[in-house]
Amino acid sequence: AKADGLYSEKFDMTKVKADKTDGVTKEVEVPDGDYTVTVTTGGKTETNANIYINGGERVRAYTLEAGETQENEQPVVPKDGKITVQVKGDNPNVTEIDIEQLPTREKAEKPTIYIAGDSTAQTYNYTKVYPQTGWGQVFADYFNDDIIIENRAMGGRSSKSYDNDGRLDRILTEMHPGDYVFIQFGINDGAENKPERYISVEDYKKLITDKYIGEVEKRGGTPVLMTANAAAWWDEENNCFMESRKDYADPTREIAEETGCKFIDENKIVTDAWNSMSKNRVLSGYFVCEPLESKAYPSGTNDTTHMKAKGAKRVAKLIADAIPE
Repeated sequence: AKADGLYSEKFDMTKVKADKTDGVTKEVEVPDGDYTVTVTTGGKTETNANIYINGGERVRAYTLEAGETQENEQPVVPKDGKITVQVKGDNPNVTEIDIEQLPTREKAEKPTIYIAGDSTAQTYNYTKVYPQTGWGQVFADYFNDDIIIENRAMGGRSSKSYDNDGRLDRILTEMHPGDYVFIQFGINDGAENKPERYISVEDYKKLITDKYIGEVEKRGGTPVLMTANAAAWWDEENNCFMESRKDYADPTREIAEETGCKFIDENKIVTDAWNSMSKNRVLSGYFVCEPLESKAYPSGTNDTTHMKAKGAKRVAKLIADAIPE
Protein backbone atom coordinates (compact mmCIF):
# COMPACT_ATOMS: atom_id res chain seq x y z
CA ALA A 1 0.00 0.00 0.00
CA LYS A 2 1.08 3.54 -0.67
CA ALA A 3 1.43 6.15 2.07
CA ASP A 4 -2.23 7.10 1.59
CA GLY A 5 -3.27 3.51 2.33
CA LEU A 6 -4.33 2.71 -1.23
CA TYR A 7 -3.15 -0.53 -2.81
CA SER A 8 -0.50 -0.10 -5.51
CA GLU A 9 1.77 -2.67 -7.09
CA LYS A 10 3.70 -3.18 -10.31
CA PHE A 11 4.46 -6.70 -11.45
CA ASP A 12 7.48 -7.37 -13.67
CA MET A 13 6.24 -9.95 -16.21
CA THR A 14 9.32 -10.11 -18.45
CA LYS A 15 10.41 -13.49 -17.12
CA VAL A 16 6.95 -15.09 -17.14
CA LYS A 17 6.67 -17.64 -19.93
CA ALA A 18 3.41 -17.57 -21.86
CA ASP A 19 1.31 -20.74 -21.98
CA LYS A 20 0.35 -21.74 -25.53
CA THR A 21 -3.36 -21.84 -24.63
CA ASP A 22 -3.83 -19.54 -21.64
CA GLY A 23 -1.13 -16.97 -22.40
CA VAL A 24 0.10 -14.99 -19.39
CA THR A 25 -2.11 -14.87 -16.29
CA LYS A 26 -1.76 -12.82 -13.13
CA GLU A 27 -4.29 -13.16 -10.29
CA VAL A 28 -4.01 -10.76 -7.38
CA GLU A 29 -6.00 -10.48 -4.16
CA VAL A 30 -6.84 -6.83 -3.51
CA PRO A 31 -8.80 -4.77 -0.98
CA ASP A 32 -12.35 -3.80 -1.88
CA GLY A 33 -12.47 -0.67 -4.00
CA ASP A 34 -12.01 0.76 -7.50
CA TYR A 35 -8.89 0.25 -9.59
CA THR A 36 -7.07 0.99 -12.80
CA VAL A 37 -5.05 -1.81 -14.34
CA THR A 38 -2.38 -0.99 -16.90
CA VAL A 39 -0.97 -3.81 -19.02
CA THR A 40 2.21 -3.02 -20.94
CA THR A 41 3.13 -5.18 -23.92
CA GLY A 42 5.83 -5.12 -26.58
CA GLY A 43 9.39 -6.25 -27.09
CA LYS A 44 12.15 -7.22 -29.46
CA THR A 45 9.79 -9.46 -31.43
CA GLU A 46 6.36 -8.84 -32.96
CA THR A 47 3.53 -8.78 -30.40
CA ASN A 48 0.17 -10.50 -30.96
CA ALA A 49 -2.13 -10.16 -27.98
CA ASN A 50 -5.58 -9.54 -26.55
CA ILE A 51 -6.35 -8.71 -22.94
CA TYR A 52 -8.93 -10.20 -20.58
CA ILE A 53 -9.73 -8.86 -17.12
CA ASN A 54 -11.84 -10.89 -14.70
CA GLY A 55 -12.85 -13.15 -17.61
CA GLY A 56 -14.06 -10.38 -19.94
CA GLU A 57 -12.26 -9.42 -23.13
CA ARG A 58 -11.22 -5.80 -22.62
CA VAL A 59 -8.79 -5.27 -25.49
CA ARG A 60 -9.41 -7.18 -28.70
CA ALA A 61 -6.55 -8.79 -30.62
CA TYR A 62 -3.87 -6.34 -31.73
CA THR A 63 -0.41 -6.50 -33.27
CA LEU A 64 2.72 -4.45 -32.52
CA GLU A 65 5.81 -4.43 -34.67
CA ALA A 66 9.12 -5.49 -33.11
CA GLY A 67 10.41 -2.70 -30.88
CA GLU A 68 6.97 -1.15 -30.31
CA THR A 69 5.33 -1.00 -26.88
CA GLN A 70 1.76 -0.25 -25.83
CA GLU A 71 0.10 0.58 -22.50
CA ASN A 72 -3.53 -0.52 -22.13
CA GLU A 73 -5.28 1.07 -19.13
CA GLN A 74 -8.61 -0.32 -17.94
CA PRO A 75 -11.00 0.54 -15.09
CA VAL A 76 -11.56 -2.49 -12.88
CA VAL A 77 -13.85 -3.53 -10.05
CA PRO A 78 -12.55 -6.66 -8.24
CA LYS A 79 -14.43 -9.92 -8.59
CA ASP A 80 -14.64 -12.03 -5.43
CA GLY A 81 -11.82 -9.96 -3.91
CA LYS A 82 -9.45 -10.55 -6.83
CA ILE A 83 -8.28 -8.97 -10.05
CA THR A 84 -7.36 -11.48 -12.74
CA VAL A 85 -5.45 -10.31 -15.80
CA GLN A 86 -4.94 -12.65 -18.73
CA VAL A 87 -3.08 -11.77 -21.93
CA LYS A 88 -3.54 -14.26 -24.74
CA GLY A 89 -2.16 -14.46 -28.26
CA ASP A 90 0.54 -16.02 -30.41
CA ASN A 91 3.17 -13.83 -28.73
CA PRO A 92 1.68 -11.69 -25.93
CA ASN A 93 4.99 -10.06 -24.90
CA VAL A 94 3.71 -8.84 -21.52
CA THR A 95 6.32 -6.74 -19.75
CA GLU A 96 4.45 -5.17 -16.83
CA ILE A 97 1.09 -5.20 -15.04
CA ASP A 98 0.39 -2.16 -12.86
CA ILE A 99 -2.55 -2.26 -10.41
CA GLU A 100 -3.55 1.03 -8.74
CA GLN A 101 -6.41 1.56 -6.30
CA LEU A 102 -8.41 4.73 -6.82
CA PRO A 103 -9.32 7.07 -3.95
CA THR A 104 -12.94 7.19 -2.82
CA ARG A 105 -14.98 10.02 -4.31
CA GLU A 106 -17.07 12.65 -2.55
CA LYS A 107 -20.55 13.73 -3.62
CA ALA A 108 -20.35 15.95 -6.70
CA GLU A 109 -21.82 19.44 -7.03
CA LYS A 110 -24.41 18.08 -9.48
CA PRO A 111 -25.72 14.52 -9.63
CA THR A 112 -25.19 12.49 -12.79
CA ILE A 113 -27.56 10.01 -14.41
CA TYR A 114 -25.56 7.28 -16.15
CA ILE A 115 -27.44 5.18 -18.70
CA ALA A 116 -26.22 1.59 -19.02
CA GLY A 117 -28.09 -0.07 -21.86
CA ASP A 118 -28.27 -1.24 -25.44
CA SER A 119 -28.89 0.15 -28.95
CA THR A 120 -32.39 1.43 -28.16
CA ALA A 121 -30.79 3.97 -25.79
CA GLN A 122 -27.48 4.55 -27.58
CA THR A 123 -26.28 7.90 -28.92
CA TYR A 124 -25.77 7.65 -32.70
CA ASN A 125 -23.53 9.48 -35.13
CA TYR A 126 -25.97 11.11 -37.54
CA THR A 127 -23.32 11.41 -40.25
CA LYS A 128 -23.29 7.61 -40.43
CA VAL A 129 -26.74 6.28 -39.51
CA TYR A 130 -29.17 9.19 -39.72
CA PRO A 131 -32.01 9.20 -38.72
CA GLN A 132 -31.47 6.42 -36.14
CA THR A 133 -31.73 7.81 -32.59
CA GLY A 134 -31.65 6.29 -29.11
CA TRP A 135 -33.79 7.57 -26.24
CA GLY A 136 -30.67 8.22 -24.16
CA GLN A 137 -29.45 10.53 -26.91
CA VAL A 138 -32.31 12.96 -26.24
CA PHE A 139 -32.88 12.26 -22.53
CA ALA A 140 -31.18 15.49 -21.42
CA ASP A 141 -33.92 17.47 -23.22
CA TYR A 142 -36.23 16.66 -20.29
CA PHE A 143 -33.95 17.93 -17.50
CA ASN A 144 -32.65 21.31 -16.42
CA ASP A 145 -29.00 22.16 -15.81
CA ASP A 146 -29.06 20.86 -12.23
CA ILE A 147 -28.35 17.33 -13.40
CA ILE A 148 -25.84 15.78 -15.82
CA ILE A 149 -26.77 13.00 -18.27
CA GLU A 150 -24.04 10.53 -19.25
CA ASN A 151 -25.37 8.17 -21.90
CA ARG A 152 -23.14 5.07 -21.84
CA ALA A 153 -25.54 2.77 -23.70
CA MET A 154 -23.98 0.76 -26.53
CA GLY A 155 -25.55 -1.19 -29.36
CA GLY A 156 -25.46 -4.97 -29.43
CA ARG A 157 -24.80 -5.30 -25.71
CA SER A 158 -26.48 -7.56 -23.23
CA SER A 159 -26.04 -7.23 -19.48
CA LYS A 160 -23.25 -9.83 -19.79
CA SER A 161 -21.30 -8.33 -22.70
CA TYR A 162 -21.68 -4.78 -21.33
CA ASP A 163 -20.04 -5.98 -18.12
CA ASN A 164 -17.37 -8.05 -19.88
CA ASP A 165 -16.44 -5.06 -22.06
CA GLY A 166 -15.62 -3.11 -18.89
CA ARG A 167 -18.35 -0.55 -19.58
CA LEU A 168 -20.02 -1.13 -16.21
CA ASP A 169 -16.65 -0.98 -14.43
CA ARG A 170 -16.00 2.38 -16.08
CA ILE A 171 -19.26 3.77 -14.66
CA LEU A 172 -18.59 2.30 -11.22
CA THR A 173 -15.05 3.72 -11.06
CA GLU A 174 -16.23 7.20 -12.16
CA MET A 175 -19.51 7.66 -10.30
CA HIS A 176 -19.93 9.68 -7.11
CA PRO A 177 -22.25 9.19 -4.15
CA GLY A 178 -25.63 10.64 -5.08
CA ASP A 179 -25.40 9.63 -8.74
CA TYR A 180 -27.94 7.45 -10.54
CA VAL A 181 -27.41 4.49 -12.88
CA PHE A 182 -30.33 3.62 -15.17
CA ILE A 183 -30.07 -0.07 -16.13
CA GLN A 184 -31.86 -1.20 -19.29
CA PHE A 185 -31.13 -4.60 -20.85
CA GLY A 186 -33.09 -7.61 -22.06
CA ILE A 187 -33.15 -7.30 -25.86
CA ASN A 188 -29.81 -9.03 -26.57
CA ASP A 189 -29.51 -11.19 -23.46
CA GLY A 190 -31.38 -14.18 -24.89
CA ALA A 191 -29.29 -14.47 -28.09
CA GLU A 192 -28.30 -18.13 -27.76
CA ASN A 193 -26.57 -18.02 -31.16
CA LYS A 194 -24.22 -15.30 -29.86
CA PRO A 195 -22.42 -16.70 -26.80
CA GLU A 196 -20.68 -13.39 -26.06
CA ARG A 197 -24.14 -11.91 -25.40
CA TYR A 198 -26.20 -14.82 -24.14
CA ILE A 199 -26.91 -15.08 -20.44
CA SER A 200 -29.45 -17.41 -18.85
CA VAL A 201 -32.33 -15.85 -16.95
CA GLU A 202 -30.91 -17.22 -13.69
CA ASP A 203 -27.47 -15.69 -14.35
CA TYR A 204 -29.08 -12.46 -15.59
CA LYS A 205 -30.92 -12.06 -12.30
CA LYS A 206 -27.74 -12.71 -10.31
CA LEU A 207 -25.58 -10.33 -12.38
CA ILE A 208 -28.12 -7.50 -12.26
CA THR A 209 -28.74 -7.99 -8.54
CA ASP A 210 -25.16 -8.47 -7.37
CA LYS A 211 -23.20 -6.14 -9.63
CA TYR A 212 -25.41 -3.63 -11.42
CA ILE A 213 -27.54 -2.94 -8.33
CA GLY A 214 -25.21 -4.02 -5.52
CA GLU A 215 -22.06 -2.22 -6.66
CA VAL A 216 -23.90 1.02 -7.46
CA GLU A 217 -25.47 1.03 -3.99
CA LYS A 218 -22.09 0.24 -2.41
CA ARG A 219 -20.74 3.48 -3.93
CA GLY A 220 -23.61 5.56 -2.56
CA GLY A 221 -25.49 5.71 -5.85
CA THR A 222 -29.08 4.92 -6.75
CA PRO A 223 -29.66 2.15 -9.30
CA VAL A 224 -32.83 2.49 -11.38
CA LEU A 225 -33.82 -0.81 -12.96
CA MET A 226 -35.78 -0.78 -16.22
CA THR A 227 -37.40 -3.33 -18.48
CA ALA A 228 -36.28 -3.29 -22.13
CA ASN A 229 -37.82 -0.77 -24.48
CA ALA A 230 -40.88 -2.08 -26.29
CA ALA A 231 -40.79 -3.00 -29.95
CA ALA A 232 -43.61 -1.84 -32.25
CA TRP A 233 -44.97 -5.33 -32.93
CA TRP A 234 -48.48 -5.15 -34.36
CA ASP A 235 -51.02 -7.83 -33.45
CA GLU A 236 -53.32 -8.11 -36.47
CA GLU A 237 -55.77 -10.42 -34.71
CA ASN A 238 -56.37 -8.10 -31.76
CA ASN A 239 -55.71 -4.85 -33.63
CA CYS A 240 -53.15 -3.52 -31.12
CA PHE A 241 -49.44 -3.42 -30.31
CA MET A 242 -48.47 -6.61 -28.50
CA GLU A 243 -46.26 -7.01 -25.45
CA SER A 244 -42.61 -7.59 -26.43
CA ARG A 245 -39.35 -8.64 -24.74
CA LYS A 246 -41.29 -10.65 -22.16
CA ASP A 247 -38.52 -13.28 -21.78
CA TYR A 248 -36.32 -10.86 -19.81
CA ALA A 249 -38.90 -8.23 -18.88
CA ASP A 250 -40.63 -10.59 -16.46
CA PRO A 251 -37.37 -11.55 -14.67
CA THR A 252 -36.50 -7.84 -14.45
CA ARG A 253 -39.82 -7.19 -12.74
CA GLU A 254 -39.01 -10.04 -10.35
CA ILE A 255 -35.63 -8.50 -9.50
CA ALA A 256 -37.32 -5.18 -8.71
CA GLU A 257 -39.82 -6.94 -6.47
CA GLU A 258 -37.17 -9.03 -4.70
CA THR A 259 -34.63 -6.23 -4.15
CA GLY A 260 -36.86 -3.18 -3.74
CA CYS A 261 -34.72 -1.40 -6.34
CA LYS A 262 -36.13 1.78 -7.91
CA PHE A 263 -37.96 0.56 -11.00
CA ILE A 264 -39.39 1.93 -14.24
CA ASP A 265 -41.38 -0.60 -16.24
CA GLU A 266 -40.40 0.99 -19.53
CA ASN A 267 -41.73 -1.93 -21.56
CA LYS A 268 -45.25 -1.62 -20.15
CA ILE A 269 -45.29 2.19 -20.11
CA VAL A 270 -44.27 2.38 -23.76
CA THR A 271 -46.62 -0.41 -24.89
CA ASP A 272 -49.54 1.27 -23.13
CA ALA A 273 -48.64 4.60 -24.75
CA TRP A 274 -48.47 3.05 -28.22
CA ASN A 275 -51.89 1.50 -27.76
CA SER A 276 -53.32 4.95 -27.04
CA MET A 277 -52.05 6.19 -30.41
CA SER A 278 -52.72 5.25 -34.02
CA LYS A 279 -50.61 2.53 -35.62
CA ASN A 280 -49.23 4.89 -38.25
CA ARG A 281 -48.29 7.54 -35.72
CA VAL A 282 -46.36 5.01 -33.63
CA LEU A 283 -44.56 3.52 -36.62
CA SER A 284 -43.58 6.99 -37.81
CA GLY A 285 -41.25 7.14 -34.79
CA TYR A 286 -39.51 3.84 -35.50
CA PHE A 287 -36.57 3.25 -37.84
CA VAL A 288 -38.80 2.46 -40.82
CA CYS A 289 -37.12 4.18 -43.75
CA GLU A 290 -37.88 4.65 -47.41
CA PRO A 291 -35.07 3.92 -49.92
CA LEU A 292 -32.32 6.57 -49.67
CA GLU A 293 -33.81 8.06 -46.50
CA SER A 294 -30.90 6.63 -44.49
CA LYS A 295 -27.35 6.81 -45.82
CA ALA A 296 -26.48 3.64 -43.91
CA TYR A 297 -29.42 1.69 -45.39
CA PRO A 298 -29.94 3.00 -48.95
CA SER A 299 -32.44 0.26 -49.83
CA GLY A 300 -34.66 1.21 -46.87
CA THR A 301 -35.48 -0.41 -43.52
CA ASN A 302 -38.42 -1.96 -41.73
CA ASP A 303 -36.95 -1.81 -38.23
CA THR A 304 -39.58 -1.83 -35.46
CA THR A 305 -37.00 -2.11 -32.65
CA HIS A 306 -34.91 1.03 -33.16
CA MET A 307 -36.19 4.57 -33.49
CA LYS A 308 -35.94 7.87 -35.29
CA ALA A 309 -35.69 11.09 -33.28
CA LYS A 310 -39.48 11.39 -33.06
CA GLY A 311 -39.88 7.98 -31.42
CA ALA A 312 -36.79 8.38 -29.22
CA LYS A 313 -38.16 11.66 -27.84
CA ARG A 314 -41.51 10.03 -27.08
CA VAL A 315 -39.80 7.22 -25.15
CA ALA A 316 -37.41 9.59 -23.35
CA LYS A 317 -40.34 11.74 -22.21
CA LEU A 318 -42.28 8.69 -20.99
CA ILE A 319 -39.25 7.62 -18.91
CA ALA A 320 -38.68 11.12 -17.56
CA ASP A 321 -42.36 11.44 -16.65
CA ALA A 322 -42.13 8.15 -14.70
CA ILE A 323 -39.26 9.36 -12.48
CA PRO A 324 -41.30 11.33 -9.90
CA GLU A 325 -43.52 8.30 -9.29
